[in-house]
Amino acid sequence: MKVAEIARPWARIAGVLEVGPIRDDAHYWRLSERLNVLVEAAAAEAESSLWDLVELIGDRLREYEARAHPWGDAEPIDALRYLMQAHGLSQADLPEVGSPGVVSEFLAGNLELNVRQVRALGDRFGVNPAVFV
Repeated sequence: MKVAEIARPWARIAGVLEVGPIRDDAHYWRLSERLNVLVEAAAAEAESSLWDLVELIGDRLREYEARAHPWGDAEPIDALRYLMQAHGLSQADLPEVGSPGVVSEFLAGNLELNVRQVRALGDRFGVNPAVFV
């Protein structure tokens, strides 16, 4: 391997995708948007080489979340409220959970999420699903 063969293409990719360590929330959200685009593109072909890039970006997002927004012992309701606010979402914007009424029941503490809902929310927000348990 010759470093010179890698340096130029990597500088171009890193500059476009900003895949280095995440600096702040704005960088996090830009990288999250890029991840969503890449996942859709990679999903179109199962053997896509984009899956490696998806994994790299997902790792960067998780590293930043752990550093900047540690959940610790946060209650699942509080975590979902925070994520909804951070993403500008209403109860109607969470079909992963169910109808707005179901989301309301969860946020009121009257309902627990099932495994499918927990996994879907983890995937949607790019966080460990355990946050919602």
